[in-house]
Amino acid sequence: MNEGQRQCLTFHLKKTLFALPVEVVQEVLQDIRVTPIPRTPNFLEGVMNLRGKIVPVVDLNVKFSLGPTPVTPDTAVIVVAIPFEGRELFAGVRVDGVDSVMAFDEASLSPPPEIGTCVPLQFIEAMTVVEDNVLLFLDIARVFTRSELGAVHRVRQEGEVGTMGVDDE
Repeated sequence: MNEGQRQCLTFHLKKTLFALPVEVVQEVLQDIRVTPIPRTPNFLEGVMNLRGKIVPVVDLNVKFSLGPTPVTPDTAVIVVAIPFEGRELFAGVRVDGVDSVMAFDEASLSPPPEIGTCVPLQFIEAMTVVEDNVLLFLDIARVFTRSELGAVHRVRQEGEVGTMGVDDE
């Protein structure tokens, strides 16, 4: 990749296009089993077993108040690394579909507008136009509050000490 370029994974929620830096993306999964966990935030769909590790799964549509993500053949879970208290917290984020990996020139990126996006502006790092569509660059570290990340981290820890039965399909 050339200097001054950013490589991102693009995905969509409803009809809005988003991008995540490839550095935070661990993998993309489809057709996974999620075990619901009672008394967790509504956006926390549950947990999944990822090769023996308990990983919380967040529905980004619910987090952004867009309604639940319907499970379809295109639905995917993007496993991301989120900085939390000096280490990385791994979480799956359910999206309507993953599109592609693309490289963008830093010069083509603009700051988000003051109004007019479907998600809170503090979650958006930048934006650009791709094939007549606006692409929003998501800052995954800002999507969750400290207390929300703490709740996600607690769910993961409780699962790792064996209090939850989660199966992988």
